[in-house]
Amino acid sequence: MKHIEASKLIHIPGAVEASAVKYSLVERLRGIFHIETVGEGDENFSLAATGKDIPCHCMLNVLVKTDEKHARVIIDGNAKITAATKIIYTLGVLVLLVLGQFHGILNTRATGNAEDLMVFLFLGIFMLYDVGKKLSEPERMIDRVLAALHTEFGA
Repeated sequence: MKHIEASKLIHIPGAVEASAVKYSLVERLRGIFHIETVGEGDENFSLAATGKDIPCHCMLNVLVKTDEKHARVIIDGNAKITAATKIIYTLGVLVLLVLGQFHGILNTRATGNAEDLMVFLFLGIFMLYDVGKKLSEPERMIDRVLAALHTEFGA
């Protein structure tokens, strides 16, 4: 699980309702996520989403404040890897464990286990790298959505 935090201060030319900012934010997030639930309030609401291209599930708390000159959008929450991705990683490790039981399958020379150990080491490093990359992707996408909001409402 990874904590997500993103915010944007938008200088606006005139008064904008918080509901308009919320509507635009949610519609832009629909391009990236499958939005499951959206809370009731206009200024403070929660949002549950699953990534379309990213195998993650996000629970976000959104705060929208507006006045005559500024609109502030603050998003915080968390992202976690979906169960299907965890199952795929687990099955990959189990397949390698089964293949490791047959001598010479991973190490074709059948002399020593150093190469077999290196396969597991590289698989573990890849899994840690891939999970970290997948969990940081939603925050980058939310930052891009907030930049688009700044373009839409900014002066």
